[in-house]
Amino acid sequence: MFKMVGAILIIIGSGITGLIIARNYSLRPQQIRYLRNGMQMLETEILYGLTPLPEALRRIGQSLPFPIGQFYLRTSELLTHGEGLPAFEAWEIALRDLQDNSALLAEDLDILYYFGQSLGGSDRQEQEKNLRLVLEQLRQLEIKAEELKVKNKKLWQYLGFSLGAVVVLILI
Repeated sequence: MFKMVGAILIIIGSGITGLIIARNYSLRPQQIRYLRNGMQMLETEILYGLTPLPEALRRIGQSLPFPIGQFYLRTSELLTHGEGLPAFEAWEIALRDLQDNSALLAEDLDILYYFGQSLGGSDRQEQEKNLRLVLEQLRQLEIKAEELKVKNKKLWQYLGFSLGAVVVLILI
């Protein structure tokens, strides 16, 4: 009886692990897409609306789902209530929070980190070049993430349960 319960728990545990990994493969391209949408909105707000950065980030954050929306809101909050915190530092702090709450990889966050280094510290033309560059980099990352999703999602869904079954067979 205990062996049977243990076997079921092992299969369920490894299956859930596989499903979580598969879910991250699904979430990553979606979150990159939301980041791209946010950056496009930021471009519009800064270059054409001439909106102050904290207000632009707040608007963007309110229009995007968690965790991407929270990233923009957190940056806005830090700029508004951070007592003189430079834009790049607020951006970096919010990026650390995003890393903990998202399916994004280090390479995804690196693009945002380097963009943040120039945020609020250059003229409109330089900001426009930086925004266009980050938008293109995010577009390419989204394509790669979508390819990885197609390639690995089903694999991990089945692999989790299969590995659990193999472990049970070895233990029996």
